Amino acid sequence: MPSRKNRTLPAAITVIGAHTETGPVREANEDNLYVAPAYNFAVICDGMGGHAGGEVASELAVNAAAESLTQSVSALRATPKDRVVSAALQAQAKVLEASQQNSKLRGMGTTLVAVLVDKGKIHVVSVGDSRAYLVRDGEATPITLDETPAGQLFRQGLITWDALAGHPARNTLLRSIGHPWTKSKDIDYDVQYDAVRANPNDRVVLCTDGVYDSLTLEDVASLSQGPPREAAHRLVQTAIERDGSDNATAIVLEVKPEGAVAVPPKGAYLQSTEASAVPLSMLLEYGAYVLGAEPRAVPSLKKHFLLPISHPRVSGQHALLVVDSNGVSVADMGSLNGTWLNGVKLSPHEWYTVEFGDTLALSRQVSMQFARANRRGKPVLEKPKRHAGRGGNRSRVK
Repeated sequence: MPSRKNRTLPAAITVIGAHTETGPVREANEDNLYVAPAYNFAVICDGMGGHAGGEVASELAVNAAAESLTQSVSALRATPKDRVVSAALQAQAKVLEASQQNSKLRGMGTTLVAVLVDKGKIHVVSVGDSRAYLVRDGEATPITLDETPAGQLFRQGLITWDALAGHPARNTLLRSIGHPWTKSKDIDYDVQYDAVRANPNDRVVLCTDGVYDSLTLEDVASLSQGPPREAAHRLVQTAIERDGSDNATAIVLEVKPEGAVAVPPKGAYLQSTEASAVPLSMLLEYGAYVLGAEPRAVPSLKKHFLLPISHPRVSGQHALLVVDSNGVSVADMGSLNGTWLNGVKLSPHEWYTVEFGDTLALSRQVSMQFARANRRGKPVLEKPKRHAGRGGNRSRVK
């Protein structure tokens, strides 16, 4: 449960796993994703292949949706529906604006599907053909409907779900983020919106067509079981093994019973290793931490702390840590000498999940280990993990 300092956060508890891969055929990954476990929120955008700036469009849309959602937490009268719909509308406005200001990006577009768990319900919004599924009692049910000619035929009862998968018009988008929309009688707020009651152990799967095109409903139900991080990885890998012609991205969100949290309420403990050039020992409470030689505030983060680390090879704004009830995540902030997790250099500005016992290094000289914090706020150190090798199984989130 959230502390008194975080009363604006939703009471529901979720665990979120995410994974994205370019695939063996495409040269670039035009998919983008963002997860915010503290807000029970996740979003996926799939930049339109063959259109100008698909990768740019999906990144702009994801960032705009995330910013809108986190800022709306303080809006007392905003309902969960208002918040998740506004996130999609803000993404539309941002991508349209960028397209109009830069002729090289004119015509760019992206899909969007987002989920917010709040007030006992699963709120989903979508534009385009990226999908959301509800997995309950071992069965997967689509929450969203593809905004394609084939999707319209299915909505009208003219074709079956099985026929939809092989329909020649299944990938032709009728609407997308970044293109002007026409009013539709069937779609509220100019975006698809739906809400279902959230039961403990429910799962929501968000994915792009690079995943679901290769999977049946039975596949989605079975592959999404287990720890969400592993489930998201399994969904993507299975899709790539079966096809691999497109980028593949999946998010798995699990609704947990009250009290089931991955990180103890005391938080996580960060302690420098014996080889570290800088001594460090501190308890990380729930929140975000900016690590660097001269860390500065990040306006988009509501609750964050500055953690100065004085060393010539540590950049001013080096790395960002987020600690919440679901675990620890880290992102390199474009540092000069890199951020390393268990010996593997992280890609700048991308989120990676951290497990207890992991070793984080800011350059090669400043290293620290994560540990569980006991009830007294003291570390319970585990055996450091060995070098995993480049391209290991580290989950990546945005």
